[in-house]
Amino acid sequence: MQPSSEPADTGYDSISLFHVLHCLPGTMDDKETAIANLKRYLSKTGVLYGVTILGDEAGHNPIGRRLLKVYNDKGIMHNLGDTLDDLQRMLRRQFQNVEVRRHNKVALFVVRD
Repeated sequence: MQPSSEPADTGYDSISLFHVLHCLPGTMDDKETAIANLKRYLSKTGVLYGVTILGDEAGHNPIGRRLLKVYNDKGIMHNLGDTLDDLQRMLRRQFQNVEVRRHNKVALFVVRD
């Protein structure tokens, strides 16, 4: 959640966040800090993309619900309250071009300015 010590003028063309957001502590609004910190390292045409496991609202089957509970109880994941709408809202506060798609129990996203 802390900014990197790397100079912000790096200008990466892409940053990948596959299976990262659901591991960050806090609500989706809290996770926005990490997105804002990463945005500083994108080039003007850079893209940030990834996938995250949605929380309870995704309607996980009994095995999935049990795994979510175990991983959240252990502090490995922090996503029980993560929703597709909250993810979209958070990303739209940071980026102008936001594409979010739900596929089963995960959300795939691609964002850029």
